[in-house]
Amino acid sequence: MKARSKGKTKRPARPKAKGRAAPRRARPPARPAKRPAKRPAKRPASRAAGRTTAARTTAARRSAITPAEILRPFPPSVRHLAHELRKLITRALPRVEERAYDGWHGIGYHDRQAGYLVGIFPQPDCVKLYFEHGALLPDPHHVLTGNTAQVRHVSCWPDVPVPERAIRELLAAAVRIGAVA
Repeated sequence: MKARSKGKTKRPARPKAKGRAAPRRARPPARPAKRPAKRPAKRPASRAAGRTTAARTTAARRSAITPAEILRPFPPSVRHLAHELRKLITRALPRVEERAYDGWHGIGYHDRQAGYLVGIFPQPDCVKLYFEHGALLPDPHHVLTGNTAQVRHVSCWPDVPVPERAIRELLAAAVRIGAVA
């Protein structure tokens, strides 16, 4: 009785076909040597230093248009009303950053801690002031309209006085909610 070896066993040779040589099997390509995994790059200390090229071009596009250019195609009464709302927002929230959005045809306002808060969107006959987290805002003056899950708006008409007190309260609440969310 023969003892079995623990190594590989030899396969029996294939019989050759008559008249032609047996086809050769191709060798698998050699695998490259494994490299140690790279560590993820550290994030830059400032946001501006870490922007990618796409983010820089987006920022350049965003700054390429001004709020005045957004408002230019609208009637004078709508432009005047939008400027009143811009002043109201910047007086109520002096640290907020104003950005014009050409694709949205609107003017947005960002707070460093609370994020995007509110946007002014002119219409041919009125101006709508959209609150990003309007569904969460308290509305004792009943000026918010809309029924989406998140956004609500205040419609302002040229011939009707702007509800300044209600808008100031909504802006303050939007900052509080945005800072928490």
